[in-house]
Amino acid sequence: AEAAVQQEIDNRMREMAPDLEELRVELGQLVAQNKRLSDDLRLHEEMLTADTAAGEEARLAEMRASLQMEERSLDAEVARLRAAVDQQSGLASLLQRLEAELERKKAAISEATLQENQL
Repeated sequence: AEAAVQQEIDNRMREMAPDLEELRVELGQLVAQNKRLSDDLRLHEEMLTADTAAGEEARLAEMRASLQMEERSLDAEVARLRAAVDQQSGLASLLQRLEAELERKKAAISEATLQENQL
């Protein structure tokens, strides 16, 4: 009976052997396909990372250029305002000198008028 059971097991193993071999081949193909897909995914991730880095670099360069233009514009505005302040200071100084001159002339006229009245 044991020999019959062993014989039956051997027969079934021989019957299943082609199916097992076919499954082994299919498994090998799936493993290879999985490796290719994994490699492709890694490659795409590297490309996306490179593209993203290049895009970020371009965006930073654009921002840098924009900030430099804004800085130059602000520098020009500061220079314009300084020139206006200098001009205002010059005008204020001129006004003070003219007021002092006017006061001296008024005083001279008053003095002349007083002397004329005394004569």
